[in-house]
Amino acid sequence: MTIAQDTWQFDEVETRRLVALYVTPDIVSQRERFPARFRPQPGERVLDIGSGPGFVAAAIADAVGSPGVVHGVDISEPLLAVARAHCADRPWVEFHHADATQLPFPDRDFDAVISTQVLEFVSRR
Repeated sequence: MTIAQDTWQFDEVETRRLVALYVTPDIVSQRERFPARFRPQPGERVLDIGSGPGFVAAAIADAVGSPGVVHGVDISEPLLAVARAHCADRPWVEFHHADATQLPFPDRDFDAVISTQVLEFVSRR
């Protein structure tokens, strides 16, 4: 599998559109259900694959707190810029430019992994 970069280009315009979509009430409600079911715990190391604008990573960061760590990965530099700005007040959150199918972390490096609203951007090849 590889990221379907040819299907959706995350330039500045698409990033603004995606962020606007992600703050609509339906998407906010949907997104809020993930951490509630996921239940990250204080001190955990969590990986957010396809972190986009960092909204889920921020919620997870609030749950794991400063002894914990949240790493977000995304293939879009413009989305990563939004995520970094969104989580700037949470120094235990880091974002990385990476393909969801080639993660830059060793196996078993995290207590938990989450991936939401990402699979539609991954194609089989």
